Amino acid sequence: MQDIGSTKKMYDLELLQGAYGRKTSIFGCENWGVFSDKEGEVGPGAPLVKLEDADGDFHFAKREETGTWLNTGLHYQAWKAIGEAGVYKSASWVVKVDPDAVFVPSRLVSYLSSKLVPANGLYLENCKGVKYGWFGSLEIFSAVAFETLLGSMASCKDTVDWKTGVDGGKYGPMGEDLFAQVCLDANGVSRGEAFGTKLDGTCEADRPTDEKKNKKWNPRATARTSRRTTR
Repeated sequence: MQDIGSTKKMYDLELLQGAYGRKTSIFGCENWGVFSDKEGEVGPGAPLVKLEDADGDFHFAKREETGTWLNTGLHYQAWKAIGEAGVYKSASWVVKVDPDAVFVPSRLVSYLSSKLVPANGLYLENCKGVKYGWFGSLEIFSAVAFETLLGSMASCKDTVDWKTGVDGGKYGPMGEDLFAQVCLDANGVSRGEAFGTKLDGTCEADRPTDEKKNKKWNPRATARTSRRTTR
């Protein structure tokens, strides 16, 4: 989202443009797409896919911690656009990656090569020890799982109270990752595990013992400290 709802400068577009120039991150995949609420481009001949706020929910609520718009409405329209384009049908796996995530496709390809996928499809949780462990920086769907999401998301949007959220709104409205996970669960897609495929401060299980309650923990800072210590 380029209209993030906050005056804080974000660098998502610049990060994507840099990755596109180097053919890294998602641009190292066989197919890719970049979706936004505004027009723009990630590079010459690679325009952003502009999404319209067809349901009027791009700006209905902000996250308490960051003051930025909730992303569920935008992702819903992105999924519709992906479904209409149909390019995903040639893939065995579909991955959603945040613009500020460091993503190495070749490592994921190797990791997924040994995964057994049931007939009802599979999505891979990446945070251990929580009820809903599918965190949005890296979302991994098998082809059948993604097809199920596309086919059921409209009914889920009508029946899942995502604007209130789980447990009576205890955690606020659902982000797109939780909405998708609840929808996939409701439609019989299996949960799998991909713990260790991502590392950031959002998942408590990924943080060092002395940083368990620090949601702003930075793994890069820890790595730099370790390198300095061992030299």
